Amino acid sequence: QKTQAVVKADWETLGIAVQLEQIDAGVYFDSSAGNDQNFGHMYWDINMYTQDGTSPVPTAYMREWYAGPDNINVAQKANDWQGTNRSRWVNAEYDATFEELLRATTLEEAFALLIELNDIIIRERAIIPLVNRAGSVYALSNRIRPENIAIGVGFEYNYWNIANWNTVDAE
Repeated sequence: QKTQAVVKADWETLGIAVQLEQIDAGVYFDSSAGNDQNFGHMYWDINMYTQDGTSPVPTAYMREWYAGPDNINVAQKANDWQGTNRSRWVNAEYDATFEELLRATTLEEAFALLIELNDIIIRERAIIPLVNRAGSVYALSNRIRPENIAIGVGFEYNYWNIANWNTVDAE
């Protein structure tokens, strides 16, 4: 809320009228039929929504700007507001590059395409990054088998499968 207040004040000094609305998280993240205040509808000119990639190759995160064939991934009435492109931004160059990312066979190729995708959304102002609050900081023993640490792709943390962990010397 403090970040929103600062942005509002700065924009108002530029002559941009700003009305802050706060939507209860239970409503904002509820995709039930008839709820037009959820993040799938996105009826606001700008939205403060904090999310980031949670894996080294964050395809799920980058899909949020992918429109897809016939804009099928754009959140809209035709798909019951279920598309992950909630901002409804459509860019053919981004879509083609995202599809290349899905076909990438090496990490080097994927990383280059991720940088290109990021450059497109920043250059086209599809997103205005303000705050990085999601960076998780954690430490793990170097005795834990690296294959036990499964980096999550959603809301789970990197230690979601801790029940399966074992140490190198536990053979």
